Amino acid sequence: MSDRILYIDKLKGFAILFVVVGHVADFGLGIKDTLFNSFYISFHMPLFMFISGLFAFNHCNKIDIYWLKNYLLKRSRRLLRPFLLIGIIYSLIAKGNVYGHLLGDPGKLWFLPALFYITLAGIMWMLLIYKYKDCQRMASYVAEIVSFFFVLGLMVFLYLEYRNIPYLLHAIKMFPFFMGGCFVAGTIS
Repeated sequence: MSDRILYIDKLKGFAILFVVVGHVADFGLGIKDTLFNSFYISFHMPLFMFISGLFAFNHCNKIDIYWLKNYLLKRSRRLLRPFLLIGIIYSLIAKGNVYGHLLGDPGKLWFLPALFYITLAGIMWMLLIYKYKDCQRMASYVAEIVSFFFVLGLMVFLYLEYRNIPYLLHAIKMFPFFMGGCFVAGTIS
């Protein structure tokens, strides 16, 4: 028996279908600025980020340095390796250099470093609220919400102070959706 959740798999399939159809409409058919494009753009990446948040920390029983090291290595391999390998190859072929890809050109793979930043922010959120895990339920909710806004505010501050951090603005835009998935999953609480 599989541990997969069928409706989540269907939801991921639905989001993938919309990404493919949307990209075909945008880049293959040249149909931009249509009602369909506005519709699918409004939810396809937020949906992916929400689903990522659902499963981001579900195997975390205890936060310690060993877990943190292993988790960051795993996320780096899953997110940054394809961003660098595929992105560099694509940039070399399509543009003749890699500078735009590495320095934040909103290309095809922006969601990978953005999700990595979001993961780092999510870990910071977890560290802030971990000590409230055994508190009263209401105190825990307040701690989660205050910690969420603190981490989001820190990300916004970093963006405003250092505008040249590649892909950080994308991470800020998608962070609430990712954290929505974390809240729904109840990974900490």
